[in-house]
Amino acid sequence: MTTRRASLRAIAALCDEIGPEDGVDPRHVRRGRSKEKEGRRRRARQLCSQAEEAVHLAIGSLGDDGLRGLRVVGIEPAPDSSRLLVEVEVEAGDDEEVLGDARKALGRAEGVLRAAVASAVHRKRAPELTFRVAPRIAPYEGTKRPDSIGGGSRGGAR
Repeated sequence: MTTRRASLRAIAALCDEIGPEDGVDPRHVRRGRSKEKEGRRRRARQLCSQAEEAVHLAIGSLGDDGLRGLRVVGIEPAPDSSRLLVEVEVEAGDDEEVLGDARKALGRAEGVLRAAVASAVHRKRAPELTFRVAPRIAPYEGTKRPDSIGGGSRGGAR
């Protein structure tokens, strides 16, 4: 089966103005994204996942007591792949002293963590690391289970 491209007269009869996408199969039209941007986003996501694994392993292998209660929550490019924002969660508490100690420990270990990222990713230059330290958010610990909210039992009395 051969594909025919619609003639300009047929297209003009069906619409008010002829646009660049008229007469083109919609499956072949990319809206808003170019292959170059998609490739950049994919490489940035790949870099972040590799860096997250490397930082997680490096924090676990270091003997610094200030890093013991830290957990890597995520890494994202900030503003691009040359600098990564490492989001870290403190499990020990949420007071300002504990968060400050965690920031100081991460500052001391920044060079080691960047070296671990550099060995894990294959880039010409290792990305700079910046850290965001936040307290651990406790999971929901309500008195009622979510499926029992509303009072009644299912299917009548037992």
